[in-house]
Amino acid sequence: MLLTSVTSLFALASIVHGQDHLEIVTAPQFLEQPLSGFHHGSQSPLGVSEHYNYCNMPRTNKDTYTKVNSDYELIYVELIHRHHKRTAYASNLLPGDIKEDYMKYPQITTGGKIDSFNHGKDLYGVYHDVLGFLPDEYDSSKVEYRVTNNNITTQVFNSLIKGMYPSYNITPELREDDNLEPNLKCKQGDDLKTAIRSTPTWYQETNLTIYKELGDQDGVNAKDQPSFFNSIDHFFDNLSSKTCAGDAINVTESQFNTVMKLGHWEYDYTFRQSPNATAYGAYKFGNFTLELASHFQSAIDGESPVIYKHNIAHDGSISALTALIKDFTQIKLFQWPGMGSEYVFELYKKNDDHYLRILYAGRELTFTSVDEFFGYLDNIKVSDYSTQCSA
Repeated sequence: MLLTSVTSLFALASIVHGQDHLEIVTAPQFLEQPLSGFHHGSQSPLGVSEHYNYCNMPRTNKDTYTKVNSDYELIYVELIHRHHKRTAYASNLLPGDIKEDYMKYPQITTGGKIDSFNHGKDLYGVYHDVLGFLPDEYDSSKVEYRVTNNNITTQVFNSLIKGMYPSYNITPELREDDNLEPNLKCKQGDDLKTAIRSTPTWYQETNLTIYKELGDQDGVNAKDQPSFFNSIDHFFDNLSSKTCAGDAINVTESQFNTVMKLGHWEYDYTFRQSPNATAYGAYKFGNFTLELASHFQSAIDGESPVIYKHNIAHDGSISALTALIKDFTQIKLFQWPGMGSEYVFELYKKNDDHYLRILYAGRELTFTSVDEFFGYLDNIKVSDYSTQCSA
């Protein structure tokens, strides 16, 4: 039975999970903590490979990658990552922003193209140079790439592939009905996100004085631009796009830090803290995750020659996936997935058994029997959610 009301969606989430939920950390409480990580440029002072950097996230690379025991044989790898640095979306530009005629909003910046190339180079360095897993020459029967309908992911691919297989003219997969972005219709998921962001906890955040401060400074108001005051998203994207590009911003350091922290809080609240987060992730990204699981099964059964599949996506993709698997990976904090944020799924064989290793931002989250992952998806009834969200 399809659920249409917000009340029903809340009820379903509670029934499905049937577990004790986290004690909610409110936005004012979150603001009491120092800003974590870096938000200015691709290279953080402590090294891009190990520390959260919104502009260029840590990722799998041969300097920090840890091999598993040699008793395990790697048989399949699939990864999904956000695009790299871009200009702000047009809807997030402020009245005083200078809009360059030669730029598109959004488009991948020169720095984003460099980061994309290095991302590809890092992955090839691990899966070819260190592990000897990727073939020397590109083989379309073994290696596949996929992008979303948003052209910025294709722009990233065009730079990334030069760091992996520069001598080949490769066209990535692109689907009209795209479960990677995702652009599948899902009223239930949209309604549930509205419910998550219609709680007293959420309204407490959107009533903080920083909204009025920035609105007054930037010439936006709740009547004409209400979306700027329903979430910190627009201010966050505007400011972070500038600092990632090295451009000047017209806010104080305190205001900037507040916006960044609230952005991280909104993502942690929506995709991890909320008792409805997993259900939302299952609605929005269940279709893709079931496809991912089917790729594991095909590799186990020897039904497909593909050994490496590479998906270039968005922060919404990474966030929805995080929400869906958060109880499996047991993440403790979810900051806004920065540029290049990356999940890697490595499937191993040992004797007659198969194991799944999940890495995020270059660090291992879990390494366990793949049957446990299949069981997790069954237990939270991902297929039931997924059938309600289709093109």
